[in-house]
Amino acid sequence: MDRMRSFSALVVGAILLVILTGCPGLIDDPGVVDPDESIQAAIDRAEPGDTIRVEGTHDEDIVIEKDGITLIGSSVANGDATELSLRSAQLAILEGEATVNANNVSINTFEVQSIMTDPGSFANLTLQDVTVDEWNDVTLSGTFTCTRIVQPSGSIQIAINNSGSGDNVCVAADTYMEQLTINDDDNGLTLRSFAGAGSTIIEADLANAGGSPKLIIVDDAKDVTINGFTLRDSKPNTTAKGTVHAVRVLATSGGDDASGFKLTNSIIEDLNAQDRVRAVAVNVIDGGSDGPSAGNADNPTIKDNVFRNLVVDGDALANDDSEESGNRVVGVRLNGSFSGAEVSNNDFKDFSISPRSGDPTNKCIIHAVELSEDNIGDGPTDFSITSNTFDNFDSCENTVNNEDVSSIAIFVGSLNSLGVHDISRNNFNFDLGSAPTLGAGVDTLASEEVDATNNWWGASDGPSTRSGIIPGRMDSVSGANGSGVLVSKDVDFSNFATSPF
Repeated sequence: MDRMRSFSALVVGAILLVILTGCPGLIDDPGVVDPDESIQAAIDRAEPGDTIRVEGTHDEDIVIEKDGITLIGSSVANGDATELSLRSAQLAILEGEATVNANNVSINTFEVQSIMTDPGSFANLTLQDVTVDEWNDVTLSGTFTCTRIVQPSGSIQIAINNSGSGDNVCVAADTYMEQLTINDDDNGLTLRSFAGAGSTIIEADLANAGGSPKLIIVDDAKDVTINGFTLRDSKPNTTAKGTVHAVRVLATSGGDDASGFKLTNSIIEDLNAQDRVRAVAVNVIDGGSDGPSAGNADNPTIKDNVFRNLVVDGDALANDDSEESGNRVVGVRLNGSFSGAEVSNNDFKDFSISPRSGDPTNKCIIHAVELSEDNIGDGPTDFSITSNTFDNFDSCENTVNNEDVSSIAIFVGSLNSLGVHDISRNNFNFDLGSAPTLGAGVDTLASEEVDATNNWWGASDGPSTRSGIIPGRMDSVSGANGSGVLVSKDVDFSNFATSPF
């Protein structure tokens, strides 16, 4: 009797299976799309928020128009791709185009021919461990959550214009001939490349850009992040007039907020100006001749970047009624009253000014990192300049007041206060040159001592000093008895490193 009951139960179960599936003999997991099945058919059957697991290779185009759909390679245990080691056998392959017109869609562990989106048609597409053939076989290791995607040959500025506060603009590998503006409608905006700086380039012909040429301006927008781009002049052998910027961050009036800016994992290169180059500048505009700085630019972060081949090729007038006269090359300029700046783990190299000035009153200055004050002496406070490398600076001769030290890695201006700050673990590797033109590691005009302990000054016996270079600043600095780069007075360089970091 028990055997008869068991047999009857099996028969009933088989009948129910046939009724429910409509396909006798179907034994595959209905939650997995097999290689001989259609991903689009599975999407059409799915409800918003469903997860669809996919096996094998599928030669089709798909359109996702349901919110919250997740496509994931079925070889990933429990749908978790976070610890996946990418191998082609583990990827589900779509030999076609995936068009996303829905919100909160996720594609995990796939090789896709191309991914298409239209501005405004979706929000928060998440790509995790995805390879995209038409983006130069870019493998997106990790997770990218994108509110906008800029396809190759697309426009980053259009994506910015279609974005709102907090949006993520993800940019495919390509060269983009654009100058970008990010304003206060774009608070919290992130520009992030899929493939990194090596193959995602923003450039312009700066010599013909007009005005004060720049590649990116962040104008009163807070919490803006730029991650993984090369920023450069498209014609580096031409010379732009005025002051050239790769990125300029501005807080222009009281109440304006440009705080929280981040530039990471990028390359700034091949900028050439007749007068001045300031590759990256964070600037709180002066409040007038007797007033304080306006606005807020607290907590900028400039980290894990390369600054190289920044050149001034001209002879700026000494008294040209501009903010500053003379030829200058500056890698990072922090100007005005704000706190919390971090400049860390950057590589500064190949800065030069040519030809030498023929005007005996001209200035010829190279500063890799410059901290400067507003009109009442307030400047950056509570800053951190750490773990940077400074290499191969060209020294050009000044003749005013016998100031022959023009290549300075870190220059601290006439700031009223420095706050709690850290200048450490930097490598000052650049060539000292020969007298009278020499390079300095840290030079200060501030009203209090600069803490620059635990740095490599280019020699195991520490920094040096030289009489007659800049009387009062670098003339017989106490304890600077080494053979490394110069150091000025009012810099604490004790406990220096005896080998590079």
